[in-house]
Amino acid sequence: MKKETKILVIITARGGSKEVKNKNILPIQGVPLIAYTIDIALKAKLPDKVVVSTEDKKIKDVALKCGVSVIDRPVELSSDTSLVEDALIYTVNYLSEKENYHPDYIVNLPGNVPIRKEGLIDKALDLLIKNDLDAVLSVVAVGKYHPDWMLKLDEDLEIFQNIQSKVNQRQRLSKLYIYDGEVCVRKKEVLMKDNGRLPLYRFMGNKVRAIIQNKEDTVDVDSYADFLYAEFLVKKYNIVPTCYKA
Repeated sequence: MKKETKILVIITARGGSKEVKNKNILPIQGVPLIAYTIDIALKAKLPDKVVVSTEDKKIKDVALKCGVSVIDRPVELSSDTSLVEDALIYTVNYLSEKENYHPDYIVNLPGNVPIRKEGLIDKALDLLIKNDLDAVLSVVAVGKYHPDWMLKLDEDLEIFQNIQSKVNQRQRLSKLYIYDGEVCVRKKEVLMKDNGRLPLYRFMGNKVRAIIQNKEDTVDVDSYADFLYAEFLVKKYNIVPTCYKA
């Protein structure tokens, strides 16, 4: 890697979560949820800059206590229907205009995914850069929640469509995976250009590779059950962020 290569980590976190209010700052063992993400980002060796993108003052306060900069996200980019890529692009443009900072690669870490193995960020970046890829993202197997076994229901809860899969054993299902939220890294120019693909992946480019994760060791906190599982994992692996000072 060239010495002048610049790698930006953007931690995205909204304050308007509905199912779990203020989920990004809920404490696990006395430490706000988002601090776990900030801490692992600061421990990565390859990135040279870490920022938090948020519209929420409480999240901002936690980020500042952890020693990272905050890019104030416009409210119109912070709704339930806003694309995270819009917030990422806004952040990149802001840093370019205000700080003359022009990264080559962008790492996105959602703030509500607190469990990441140390070294994962560098592993994803190394894979991306050495293979000249457009993007790398972490995934987990869908397992028994496989599309071949899914159903559609009408308003009366009657089944009106299924896939008619001939597979009746989980072990025989085809291998399918889903993005787990732990890490997504991209070339900057890939992020800044809509490639016209399916909505979830249209800012990923065309040369995309995955890192397969153990689904038992990751959690995307969107419900209270998720939060309780996050607490369990933090205790199981004795994760103690060092960046946060209450």
